[in-house]
Amino acid sequence: MPTPQTVTDPRSLQDFYLNEDHLSRVNTNQGSTPPPLQAKLALLHPLSKADILESCRSRTNPPTDPQLCRYTCDRFRHEFLNLHPLGKMWRGELMKIPPFSHLIFDLTLPPNAPNDNNTEPPSRWIYWDISMPQESSLGIHDKEVMNIVKTIALTTRIRTKSGNVSFDVVYNPTDGAPVKTMKALLQQLGELSTATSPSSSSPQGGDIETRQN
Repeated sequence: MPTPQTVTDPRSLQDFYLNEDHLSRVNTNQGSTPPPLQAKLALLHPLSKADILESCRSRTNPPTDPQLCRYTCDRFRHEFLNLHPLGKMWRGELMKIPPFSHLIFDLTLPPNAPNDNNTEPPSRWIYWDISMPQESSLGIHDKEVMNIVKTIALTTRIRTKSGNVSFDVVYNPTDGAPVKTMKALLQQLGELSTATSPSSSSPQGGDIETRQN
């Protein structure tokens, strides 16, 4: 089964679903078995949109307590995003459409910062919390990302009721993604799956295919 086109903005989910549903109906009318509805969600890519990025910014002042500062001031050089608004947007848009039978969570970092002219090769502008650079930068906490994924997966599992559902995860270890955390996430998603992934090629025959970009 071909991998679906990537959805990079939750606000386009309804149009994406309508197109996928239309193709499924065409296959049915032609007598062929329609493939299960699936979607690939680039969960972090909406941060390339200026309005979405701004909604996730939560600027805080460094602590003034010398004892506390000894342990935390180094991290206060960086700004860590609050991903709750982003997760809420994804969940809200997904609830407006029927649940997908197969969801691929693309956890690669957004390639371009807001307002980039896209004429130059993309440069790193946002980082996982375990791989922050020395200079002041924007960062994301892996626990927040995992919570978004698990909440969407659990909600999808509940909404499908007795139907089959499976999940995949795509990530890029070269951009600093926490590999151990990803493996733990894959195991948890496997427990939520009720069907083998249609694209799975795992020699162990698991429910989830680990793909690294």
